[in-house]
Amino acid sequence: MELYLPSSRPMSDRPTAHRDPRWTSLPMTRIQDPFRMFILNQLSETMTRTTTLLPLSLTAMLALGLNASAQDRTTFGEPRHAFRNAASRPQPSMALRGTTPANDECANAETIALVTLDACASGATPGNSGGSDTSSFVPSCDGSTLGLQDVWYTFNSGSASAVYITLTPGEGMTDFGLAVFDGCEGTELACEVVPDAAVSVAVDPATEYTIQIFSNLDWGTGGAFTLCVAYDNAPAPANDNCSSVTPEALAIGNTITFTGTTAGATIDGDFVDPTDRVAAVWHGITLSTCATLTVDFCGTDPAFTNGYGIIGTDCPLDDASLITFTTANNTSCGDDNYTITYLNVPAGTYYLPVWSQVGVAYGPYTMHVAATACSVAPANDDCTGAIAMTPTTTCTPVAGTTLLATESMPAEVCSEWTGTADDDVWYSFVASNTSHTIAVTTPFDGVLALYRSDCGALQGITCIDDVAGGGEETITVDTLTVGNTYYYRLYSYSAAASADPTFTTCVTGPEGTGLNEMARNANWSLYPNPSKGTLNIRYDGAFEQVRIEVLDLSGRMIHEEVRYMGNGQSLTLRPNSHLATGAYNVRLTNSVGRTTQRVVVE
Repeated sequence: MELYLPSSRPMSDRPTAHRDPRWTSLPMTRIQDPFRMFILNQLSETMTRTTTLLPLSLTAMLALGLNASAQDRTTFGEPRHAFRNAASRPQPSMALRGTTPANDECANAETIALVTLDACASGATPGNSGGSDTSSFVPSCDGSTLGLQDVWYTFNSGSASAVYITLTPGEGMTDFGLAVFDGCEGTELACEVVPDAAVSVAVDPATEYTIQIFSNLDWGTGGAFTLCVAYDNAPAPANDNCSSVTPEALAIGNTITFTGTTAGATIDGDFVDPTDRVAAVWHGITLSTCATLTVDFCGTDPAFTNGYGIIGTDCPLDDASLITFTTANNTSCGDDNYTITYLNVPAGTYYLPVWSQVGVAYGPYTMHVAATACSVAPANDDCTGAIAMTPTTTCTPVAGTTLLATESMPAEVCSEWTGTADDDVWYSFVASNTSHTIAVTTPFDGVLALYRSDCGALQGITCIDDVAGGGEETITVDTLTVGNTYYYRLYSYSAAASADPTFTTCVTGPEGTGLNEMARNANWSLYPNPSKGTLNIRYDGAFEQVRIEVLDLSGRMIHEEVRYMGNGQSLTLRPNSHLATGAYNVRLTNSVGRTTQRVVVE
């Protein structure tokens, strides 16, 4: 399957003019656990290494975005087990190779001693892969044309049920990754490219495992490094098992503060099926009525940037009864700790696991669990409850939300895309002019559709879905009948719950004021008109930032730019594509408001 970000549409296939450069598709093969969830913390990072198949290791993290389906998620945090940004990875350099290391092949793997976590800093094993031969064996989390430089290690797990592997690159190593197997030709247990924290691997006691340390020659070269394989020798906390905690009553409007440590946590007794899980400590709450839960680790230092996104009624936790998170982020706290919400949780007793992983969620913590009253669907969930909008001269934003909205009718095919209308909300307005503009501004990938007639016999006029990943969608229509009621609906393209379901909307074009009158009242002029394709603007307002947009009569954005302009300044618009013969709306937005003028291209 392929999984797309953040709206689950194939961005790589979308027309270039509509593509959001922050996102790209991640081809994937096996998904072993339907309850995993993951978060991308750096939305601005373009992920480019997507030419090879990427399987998921469930003890690692894959950056999939906040809008991933809640039914598919149970953990979240820093991007893990992911293809990295090409710009962030050092480019290949030609290095002189020395003597081929003795552990160049798995069969000659070097034995490395298992140490305690507190001894890892001083007990790491030095190594060097710079002289290794090129290998064609590529682990699942990477892909290579030129091959790898790799060396191999083996360790015995002793009495440990989990180990933490830390790889620190040194001189000459310009690309690095590691993979863990249960033998030279065994099953891959973990794989990470450029790991930025210790890699946690669940192991069986007294068992031999092998580690491949590799450098992808497409991206860099091998060199010096240190490697540490450690186990947690801290004593197990009192709340190591869910059976050891006493759930506390949590009332609506209240917050419970839990404190503890994840040091020494074990996975024993945590899950009915512990396969691919990691160790956790536990807390419990009891709700006497339906509540929306907000869980945060604000104030924890070092920050917990990774965590389980599940709660459950069973102890040990059973996949069959899990409740997965609704939204999550690591920005609300302001200190990189994560905040997570569970929407409309029924009354009952719930167990909350706290993820334990060295480097991202390890040591003392403070966890706050707050309960608020359950939410209800918005009043305009259906067409018959549409909120009446009054057209205004300038955009007067009205706030709205798609939270808990349900599907009223199937999604439209808009801008060549068909989303999922499972959270549509409705608005209406009475046309005071033949021309009106409907605008919505969303943090999610919104779809906007306009209809005529009444709710029982709606007829589609047009729809728009030109902006991926959030922004403004607008529809301008010039064929309305004054006095008639029109309906429009908004929904998110994705079938997943939006991390932020809020938005604003407005309808412009007041009674008795059409485009021509608005143009006369504007503090800017458009010339020549008619035009042969060249559009010039003369601005007569105060010096400030203005937004200029060119739209066709269906409301499709042809050109957009933001710049500072002052009184008497002129500007020639240069759309990316040649303007075909026809009529266009040129819209300017400044502190005074938004005005639109019509231009005809001959």
